[in-house]
Amino acid sequence: MSLPRPIRKGTTYLLTRRCTQRQFLLKPSPQTNAIFLYCLALAAQKTGVLIHVVGVMSNHYHAVVTDPFGRIPEFTAHLH
Repeated sequence: MSLPRPIRKGTTYLLTRRCTQRQFLLKPSPQTNAIFLYCLALAAQKTGVLIHVVGVMSNHYHAVVTDPFGRIPEFTAHLH
């Protein structure tokens, strides 16, 4: 078993998450875009994580974020 990942305040992260079974569940549409951006903004507002850039593809996303308060696990829990 590996050691737990250290969580440090002020760290910048590259986050990536793929859809289940590599399905194309994030196909671009106005509704999909609005839902994803809403979830992202809500998670950022609740945790104080700063979002620098986000790229959403059909079956995964990438995001560069900075965590000033050490709450990245909570952020990803809200977003996912």
